[in-house]
Amino acid sequence: MSEISLIDRLAPLIDERCGIIRRVRRFIFPPGFEGQMHGFTAFLGRPAALHPGPSSVGSKLGSLTGSGTAVDETTAQIRAVCEALERYCGVMYPTEGVLRATPRSLGDRALDPARLPRCSARERARAPSAFRLREPDPDRDELWVRGFSLTHERPIWVPLTATYMGLPLPIREHALFPLSTGFAAGASFRQAILSGLCEVIERDSLALFWLHQLRMPRIAPGSARSPLVAALLRGAEAAGTETALLDLTTDVGVPVIGAVQTCAHGAPHAIAMAACRPDGEAAAARVLEEVGSLRVALSEPAPPVTRASFFTDADQTPESFGRLYAGPDGPARFAFATREAPVATAFPRPIEGDDPLAAIVARIAALGMEVVAVDVTMPEVRDFGIVVVKVIVPELLPISFTHHARYLAHPRLYDAPERLGYGARTEESITDDPIPFA
Repeated sequence: MSEISLIDRLAPLIDERCGIIRRVRRFIFPPGFEGQMHGFTAFLGRPAALHPGPSSVGSKLGSLTGSGTAVDETTAQIRAVCEALERYCGVMYPTEGVLRATPRSLGDRALDPARLPRCSARERARAPSAFRLREPDPDRDELWVRGFSLTHERPIWVPLTATYMGLPLPIREHALFPLSTGFAAGASFRQAILSGLCEVIERDSLALFWLHQLRMPRIAPGSARSPLVAALLRGAEAAGTETALLDLTTDVGVPVIGAVQTCAHGAPHAIAMAACRPDGEAAAARVLEEVGSLRVALSEPAPPVTRASFFTDADQTPESFGRLYAGPDGPARFAFATREAPVATAFPRPIEGDDPLAAIVARIAALGMEVVAVDVTMPEVRDFGIVVVKVIVPELLPISFTHHARYLAHPRLYDAPERLGYGARTEESITDDPIPFA
């Protein structure tokens, strides 16, 4: 399906009065960045009227948005609309087909909540009670939705609270902090699953990189052969912004490229993001487009953010994490990556073969990990040729937009840096600075 036909197909979903998406609005880029790319925000309509019941985001459903940036205008529109549809399907939790059972009774027919990332005892002790995720209990009733293990090629029950956002439950009843990571929309299940899986891998890399302040390689300027990457780097430089591209690829072996952009003459002074793709230069192009979206968000007027606020019981928005490093002292917080890290002269090797999804699932399986996908597509979205999935890899490390749940008990947080050659790590060596990724 071509991009033009896809945006035409999705057009009936956009209606100010009764559409799933209320409207799509063009970004206004800050001075110096105009004309480098296109950007759009897609605003959800009034889905609260269709919601299956009470929700922790029920009153905010109309304020949920999707954003998209790209050098190509149509691609940017599609990305914004599809991200909004991901948000919509991610909060419209099911009321039918949900199973209530204990993990012990389901055995290997279910994804054991004990395999999911967990907070450490010290982390839980520091967190306000409202932000303490519940500990797994094999004999506690759990709500489950049907998923599919791509690793073992069989159906599997998945905890509802590890899948959906917006459930009518307090955070302390969740297995994982509700987050959009792993949700992806596509014109096919394989396309959507690949996109969601890449995001899960990307977030794992970001968590390892930031929590341990790993000096992962900087990619030498001029290494890119892609004209798009070169053009985006030139555009940022012309606007007075310095860009450091980082190779954040881990033992998973799928290229993850980080970008840290710093600017001395105006806010935001520091922005950090990453992207994962089967090809490293494609990941670089994607992250350079995505920083455009974040730059717009961080340029909008907002109350100041202080580090102390992340340690209170106040909830934080994703943008708050980015704003914390947008001030004049922001660039210095990334010096370990932009100034002190070793230099690589090439991008990571791409995933080879005609089926990148199968190749990535095989790589993850070889590490003893499992890829699980849940079809969360709402019927009214499926009718327009779009499917939405939630991808979960319990052995990979997520990030969350609360400083009270960083999953500091997850074994990968300590195993992976040592396997990657960064030496032994402990909880005491983890930075206490909140993540900078919005």
